[in-house]
Parts: sequence; structure tokens; C-alpha cells
Amino acid sequence: SFHVSPEQAVENAGKFISRANAEVMKCEGNQHHAKNIEAIVKAGIPVQGHIGVTPMRMPQLGGFFAQGKTSDRAKELIDDAMAMVDAGCFSIMCEAVENAGKFISRANAEVMKCEGNQHHAKNIEAIVKAGIPVQGHIGVTPMRMPQLGGFFAQGKTSDRAKELIDDAMAMVDAGCFSIMCEVTSQEVCEYLTEILPVPVISLGAGNRAHGVHIITSDLFHLYEEHTPRHSKIYHDLIPIMENVFTQYRDEVKSRVYPGPEHTVYMNDQEIAKFAKEMNWETKLAELDAARK
Repeated sequence: SFHVSPEQAVENAGKFISRANAEVMKCEGNQHHAKNIEAIVKAGIPVQGHIGVTPMRMPQLGGFFAQGKTSDRAKELIDDAMAMVDAGCFSIMCEAVENAGKFISRANAEVMKCEGNQHHAKNIEAIVKAGIPVQGHIGVTPMRMPQLGGFFAQGKTSDRAKELIDDAMAMVDAGCFSIMCEVTSQEVCEYLTEILPVPVISLGAGNRAHGVHIITSDLFHLYEEHTPRHSKIYHDLIPIMENVFTQYRDEVKSRVYPGPEHTVYMNDQEIAKFAKEMNWETKLAELDAARK
């Protein structure tokens, strides 16, 4: 229900997303629910606004209104829709500190990497104050892909770059020990490297940071379907691995592997005793043949 406080709306939305394994929410309501929707959006949950009884897309509504075919109620629906769009129609982790603590204890991790933006700074600050080190993560944030609209480089315009700078600075102010820039423009990463008092790590954000991160599978071409633009294949392990598996299969089928050097045996006396006690005819015959 969104007939509650913004805080309760965010908590309800977070529970829905986590328990239903959903990526987005559809919020029914009107312009009076915009504050709650805005709170959910700032928490990082993508929201589709839903007005009236039958869902209508914004182009349909806009065209309907522009043609003057609207009653007073239809105009109210337009106001509702515009209020939802203004709210951003998008979740922060509910009970962030508790979730972070579970992650650290169950995964035996030492730190956390938190994706997000300046609106998540309060949660990051709470996690840091609880004693859990946090690295902030800006730019392309895979866990928030629905909100970004896809895997697109970030910070290519001045306005978007300034938003990312604000996000990073808010995270550092919240206590992050480092910032990762994933697939941002190099200028964003370079600027943050110059101004922030913490290490900045580039993941597809150029070579001007304090450090560079790359996914191991990209280093060795282990994911053949797609090679990201920012990745470099240092050695293609796929042909080597295929050759190894083929050789392994052939040696197993021909009983070359495992060989004597890989195998543990009983001594002759124990073999004879065991074969006799178990009435193992094939082994007894084999021992008799060896003695002859």
C-alpha cells in the first residue's frame, strides 16, 4: 500500500523487490502519491506509474489530452501521470546495516561494494558506522540496470558527469574508503582521482585512476559471447581448455589416466588376502596368471 508514509512505502517496496525477485514495481495511484514514489525512486527501485483502471502509456495520454478529447477526470489523470513522471517513477536496501552484516558474516567478506548514488549515502554511512568498510560504486551499476535503462557508458555529457561527481563525493562523505568508476568517461574518473582523498579505481573508465580493475574472465576470454569494449584479452584460454578436456576424455576412455603414478595399491599379500576373502574370481585368476 502507498497510502502510508514515504519511509513505509520504501520499506514495503524493498520487501517486494527482494522477496519477489523483481526488477521493477508498478505503483497505482495519483499525484498525491508522488512523494512516496519519489522516495522509492531515490531508494533505487525502478517504478512504472499506473493511473486509472486501465494502464495507459504516456504517449497515449499525451495524444489524448492534446486532441482536446478530455473530460475533467481525464485532465486529473494527466496531472496524476505527470506527477508520477516528475517523481521519477524508481530502492535502497531496507535494513541496510542488517543486510550488510549478514553479507559480511555469511560470505566471510572483509568489505562491501555498494552501488548507487548520492541518495544512498545515508545507508552507506550507517553501514560504515556499524564497522563495515564500504567501497562506493558509480557509473554503470549492474544491480541497478533497470533504472539505467541498459548497459550504457555514463558521464558522457557535462550534466551527467556532474551528477556522478556529486554521487562520488556524497559516498566519500558517508565514509567510503574507495570509489570505483565503472564504464564512466575517463574525464569523470580522472577528475575524481585528482580531488578525492581516497583511492579511485577504474573499471572501463580509462587509465588515469589510482588502480584498474578487470574481470578475470575477460582477461582470458572465458566469456565468448561478448567482449566489453574496455576489456583486453591477454590470453585466450578457450582453445587450451578445449584441448585439455579432449585429451582428458580420451585418456580416461583408453584407461591411460589415471596411471600407476596416480594410483594407490595394496601390497601383494593384502591383495591376495582380500581377493580370497571376497571370493573375487577375476582378481584371483589374475594373481594366478601372474604367478605362472
